[in-house]
Amino acid sequence: MKKKSALSFQKAWSIFPLRLGIIFLAILIILAIIGPTFQPYDPWVLNDQILAPPGKEHLLGTDQYGRDLLSRILNGTRTSLIVGFIAAGISALIGTMVGAVSGYFGGKFDQILTFIINIFDMTPTFFLILIVIALFGGSIINMMVVIGLTTWTSNARLMRTQAVSLKQRNFVKGAQTIGKGKWQILFKHVLPNGIYPIIVNTTMNISGAILTEAGLAFLGLGDRNIISWGQIISEGRSFISNGWWVSTFPGLATVFCVWTFFLLGDGLNRLLTPKLQKLQ
Repeated sequence: MKKKSALSFQKAWSIFPLRLGIIFLAILIILAIIGPTFQPYDPWVLNDQILAPPGKEHLLGTDQYGRDLLSRILNGTRTSLIVGFIAAGISALIGTMVGAVSGYFGGKFDQILTFIINIFDMTPTFFLILIVIALFGGSIINMMVVIGLTTWTSNARLMRTQAVSLKQRNFVKGAQTIGKGKWQILFKHVLPNGIYPIIVNTTMNISGAILTEAGLAFLGLGDRNIISWGQIISEGRSFISNGWWVSTFPGLATVFCVWTFFLLGDGLNRLLTPKLQKLQ
């Protein structure tokens, strides 16, 4: 068992995008956990060094209120990861269950749920999120829930396809023959064997959720009680000529974070898809 686990880890580590994604994710998680503890300054405290360029005292400079940019970016890392993981988790949970029920049970269940999926697919997601946030407020909790509730359809379609295929397999038919219930088969056989595409897609959805949160914060609809990369970029856009670092560094942090999850998604796709493994 240990030998098999070692081989699996070795195979995963041999895939360059996955290896790079894991390293970058580890850096982000470490920064999110211990970064705020070791930040050089309080990210909320104002001082007289307004728009100070990057230097020894402030490594990434200060913003228009004199706040240390490095400290604010470190705090923003935690915000982005929390939003990304929770929103994508909600999306994965809803999409997986809807798709599994739709594909496995078929009939009217499939027709109704597919119709619901199509309605969500036809709705401009970002504008729907804007409306909901404008009505109910841009708190971090509202943001995570709304993003999760509006991005589950891709997971649902993937899981539905898996369920339709898996219910024709011999091991599922064998379970039906010995008298196992439909819900028991769904949770013990269909979901575990069809979850791999969902894992890959959810990894990609994390980066999408991070971008959505940054976009909302950039438009001024984010949570003012937290520090967000999009919020910092928005505040620095008026000073791009004489304070380019205010928007540039959080922008680069956002790109790095999104790139990390795309690398993870690509690597996991190669690891979990046998056809792609042969092309390595």
